[in-house]
Amino acid sequence: MLGFGWKQLLAILCVLGVFLGLGWGVHQYGNSRVAAQELGSVKEAVQEAVQARSSAVKVDVKTANVKAVVAQDMRLVGITARKEMNAVFVSETLSRDCVGPVHYSVLNSVLNSAIAEGNRAIESTR
Repeated sequence: MLGFGWKQLLAILCVLGVFLGLGWGVHQYGNSRVAAQELGSVKEAVQEAVQARSSAVKVDVKTANVKAVVAQDMRLVGITARKEMNAVFVSETLSRDCVGPVHYSVLNSVLNSAIAEGNRAIESTR
C-alpha cells in the first residue's frame, strides 16, 4: 500500500467515524432544537386560538340571549296585537252600526301599532 499499514488505516477510519458521529450528533441536536422551537410556536398558537374561541363563544352566547329576548318580545307583541284585533273585531261585529271601512281602519291601526312596537324592539337590539 502507499506506506500505510492496516493499523494506520484503521486509526484513520476510527477518527473519521468519530468526526462523522460528532457531525451527525450536532445535526440531530440542531434538528431537535428546531423541533422544540416549532413545538413552542404551535403551543402558543393553539393557546391563542383557544382564547379567541373562548371569547367568541361568550359573544355568541350574549348574542343568542339578546335574540331570545327579542323573539320573546316579538311573540308578546303578536299576542297582544291578536288580542286587540279580536277585541276590536268582536266589538265592531257586535255593534249594529258597523261600517266596513271603519272596521278595517281600526284593524289597520291596531296592526300598525303592533308593527311599530315590533320595530322598536328590533331597533333596541342594534
